[in-house]
This record gives sequence, structure tokens and C-alpha cells, in this order.
Amino acid sequence: MTDFFCSEIYKNLSSNTKGYWKPCCNAKPVNNMRIDDTKFMDFFVSDEMEKLREQQGKGELTDFLKHTCAKCISDERNGVMSRRQRSNHSSNLTTIDSIKIKHIGNLCNQKCVMCGPKCSSALALEERKHFDYDGEIIISTKPNDIYLEGLKDVLPRVKMLKFVGGEPLINPMTFEFIDWLDDNKFHHLQLKFTTNCSKRFTDKQKKKLNRFARVHILCSLDAFGDRCEYIRYPMKYEKAIENVLAFRKEYSVRITSCVSIVNFGHMKEFINHLKSFAQYPIFNFVNFPANLSPANIPINIKESYDLTDECLSIKKVNPNHELFLDGIRFLKQRDKVRGNCLIDHCPEFEKYYELV
Repeated sequence: MTDFFCSEIYKNLSSNTKGYWKPCCNAKPVNNMRIDDTKFMDFFVSDEMEKLREQQGKGELTDFLKHTCAKCISDERNGVMSRRQRSNHSSNLTTIDSIKIKHIGNLCNQKCVMCGPKCSSALALEERKHFDYDGEIIISTKPNDIYLEGLKDVLPRVKMLKFVGGEPLINPMTFEFIDWLDDNKFHHLQLKFTTNCSKRFTDKQKKKLNRFARVHILCSLDAFGDRCEYIRYPMKYEKAIENVLAFRKEYSVRITSCVSIVNFGHMKEFINHLKSFAQYPIFNFVNFPANLSPANIPINIKESYDLTDECLSIKKVNPNHELFLDGIRFLKQRDKVRGNCLIDHCPEFEKYYELV
């Protein structure tokens, strides 16, 4: 891999649920700068960000790059179009495209199998009760004057704010922040929400949102029916679809799907279901946690699937058998807690499920 230029680090910024600035939503933090002690532009021009740009520009896959950009590196090695590649196709380095608002925290009402406690309070509670998690349950960073003053400086040049979680639609901090944007008349902004579709906006919230340039909804749905309910436990699929249809009446809507070992071979079924009411979904292949990566599904099972075009490159990747078994073991442990059974949705994994 000699070309690793990435426009993301020139036009976007993100943070994690603990409030640490990140070069983009897929990257890992490059230093200890936080939204509550470092202004946006101070992080944007920090030594570590300049180091990242310099190393990416040279195309040298250094240890620093391997650590910071592991998600995109893994995607590209598996033949999947990465966020870096998508961003470069539509790069415009004259403006700051977006800032991802993740500091509102991990408050969430679902326990997605591919997620972790730092991104879901519901999962954190389950992990603490039944497994070995001893971290925080609710993680968030309330915006302070340093963060807000820094945003005031840069928001006139920003096109979009992206709200993620956790689940932003159940988090009061989401709407407190939107109130601040409204009070400061940043109505030129487009707002994008990534949601699990368990909740709609209230009439009061919709009235406020209508003051902004445009509202986009990214609906996180990974499969059809009870398979999706298994992945995003304890979601209700029919309710989620009702909410998707309601969002479509007022906003720009896309489906985004996390593709793991549970749904990799079944995406065509889901896409056929979506045809009547939604665009083709955005695929996000799980490679962290690695034990749920579809790349590690045994070759004979991959070959038995009727795959979408996006999945064909993953079919060719040599699987890591131990990681796959670890993923089956991980899901079996969660099944015991939740009263679910992976084999109800993936009978092709039965002999491995019995083995672990």
C-alpha cells in the first residue's frame, strides 16, 4: 500500500464518547487533546495531526499510521472500499465538510452484537452484570466554554454536523446542543443523525430542526426481520421500519448496515426487502471486533452464500479459524444471557456453535 493520502484529515474532525478529538470517525485518537480543554482549530493544527498528514502524504505505512488508521487499512486489505477511498472520490479541501458530534455520549437502548460498552450504555450495564466490564456505564462530555467558543470560530465554514452515539435521539444532550446552535443562528448547517430508529423526533424537536438547512437520517439496520432483532437486541424490527417510513416523509434518509458474520451471507434478502421503500444501503464491514469480521467465516460457508457484489472481495480473504470460533463463542455467551440462539438465524454455523 503506497498511496495513503486521505482527504478526511483536511476536511473533517470527530471525537469519541469520552470527549477525545479524533482525525475522523474511523480513526483512533492521536493525542490526549479533549473537546473540553482544546479548541477545534488547535487540535486541527496540532503536531500529531501534522505528523499524520505528513506520513499519509509520503505513503509510508508507519506504526503511527497503522495504529491511527487501522480500520481503513483493514478494509482495503480485504478489498473493501474504505472511508479514506470514499472521501478521496469526493474531496473538496477548500471547506471543512463536517464535524462529528459523538461527545454527547454512549446513552443507548440497544445492545448490538458488534458494539461495545463505550458506545452503548445498555451494553455496558449487561457487560458489568454478566461479564467482566468494570468501566463507566454512562460516558459523555458536556460541552464547556472552550469547546463552544472554538466551534463559534469554525462553524461558519462547516457544512454539516453529524450526531452519533450511543443513540442521539434518546439523549437530551443532543437537543441541548441543537438549542445552542439555534440560539447562535448557525442555521446554514446541515444536520445528520445516525439512529437505530427506535424513536422519532417530537413535534417540538421537528420545529427546531426545520430551521436548519437540511436534515439527514442514517438508519442503522443490518438485516431483515428477526435477524436484525438478534443483531440489535432488543430492537423491534416492525417499529423501526415504521419510523424509517415516517422519517422519509420529512427528511433525507439512507440505510446503513454493519456487515458481520451474522448477516454477511444474507444481505441480498435484506436488500430485496428494502427495494420498495429505501435506497441501496451503505455497507460498513465489521473488522473490529475482529472475531465478528465476515472475513473469518470458513471458506466453504462463504462459497455457499449468494452474495452481493460488495461482499465478493471478502469471500476471497483467507479466514482466521481461531478468531471465527472466538466470535461464535462470544455470541453463544450473549445468547445465554439474552435467551437468544445464533443458530435460529445462522444454521450454517451449527457445528461450530456446538464445538465452543
